[in-house]
Amino acid sequence: MQNSELRDALYENSTVRQTLDRARRADIALIGVGDVSENSNMVRMGWFTPQEIAEARLSGTVGDMMGYDFIDIHGRPSVTPMQGRVIGLNIQDLTRIPDVVAIASEHTKAVGILGALRTGVIDTLATSATNAHTIIRLDEATQRGEEVELG
Repeated sequence: MQNSELRDALYENSTVRQTLDRARRADIALIGVGDVSENSNMVRMGWFTPQEIAEARLSGTVGDMMGYDFIDIHGRPSVTPMQGRVIGLNIQDLTRIPDVVAIASEHTKAVGILGALRTGVIDTLATSATNAHTIIRLDEATQRGEEVELG
């Protein structure tokens, strides 16, 4: 969605509001973790342009949760014009859900997964063994303050 005003207007729709309120009361949430790539599903679906993705990456964005809640490698929200243009739950909403399961398997998502894990809202991660090993190494390297190539 290109217009945050339209998104805000849709939030006022009673069906949208009721659906999101119901989702916020869920006992379990199954979410995706994405990478920040010009070849991502978000670009292919037309949600964001390749240029917006490139600019987000340059500003420190490493991934997204649920397709639109963008984060840096430390799990902090990214400052990007793409943030806040899509309707759905956000990271704060996930903190109130008892069991948040994140799924991401592509090898390009390891850095995004680390950022997502560092938000503190994920209870269970479903990923590949290769990603798990990469995430552990990235975590150790960034904890020691080593320079890590993110792209």
